[in-house]
Amino acid sequence: MEVDIGGVARVRMPADYANKPWEQYEPETMKLFVDWCKKNPKARILDVGSSVGLFTLSALFADKNNEVVAFDSDLASLNVLREFTRLASGQRLTLVRGLLTQAGCGCDLAEASKNTLLSLNALPKASSNTPTNYVLIQNEDSRGVPQFSLDELFSRWKPDNRPVLLKIDVEGAEQLVLEGAKKWISKIRPTLLLEVHPAFLPKFGHSTETLANLVNELGYTHQLIAIDYSEHWICEPKN
Repeated sequence: MEVDIGGVARVRMPADYANKPWEQYEPETMKLFVDWCKKNPKARILDVGSSVGLFTLSALFADKNNEVVAFDSDLASLNVLREFTRLASGQRLTLVRGLLTQAGCGCDLAEASKNTLLSLNALPKASSNTPTNYVLIQNEDSRGVPQFSLDELFSRWKPDNRPVLLKIDVEGAEQLVLEGAKKWISKIRPTLLLEVHPAFLPKFGHSTETLANLVNELGYTHQLIAIDYSEHWICEPKN
């Protein structure tokens, strides 16, 4: 079925996934995201904290040449995402199971995605009723979940002319992801789309002020897009 996620992102999804009010999902942020994709064709999008993949699906349908790397700590969520996005054309999606933080186990994207695929292929096919979970870095259920930094995963990423967007939605660990991506960000200069959780940031010793300071130190401006149960920021390089 065809669905407009957030009322603006026209996608196709398996019919049994279309029975939710996706049209109401984060309309302001989704509009900005779709507009960015239209202005920046052939983009690479990193969807950190993808869950079942609403931003991933929107990116794949926004432009047939977009490529997405989707990260989530919950293997079941990635299994659902794989089925949720199967109607998008081409081999343009890479899946990585893991928690992104300041440092990790030292493997690169190829190894991380290969290990994820092996784990996913051992699972039964997902459905719209497959239970998923938020696996957070401080919770007991995060034991055994690989930890990575973007700097190590993308140490071989060479800058080119393709636009890049880094979307982060990690329930309060936003600053940890950015601190583990400083080298990559300074080299690639992606657009940052952050879902900021003021109530959860203190769990990691951070606040909206420390996060804004880090964004500024990285050479970015930040603009508040919307406020619901969280804050939505768009961050662009100053130069």
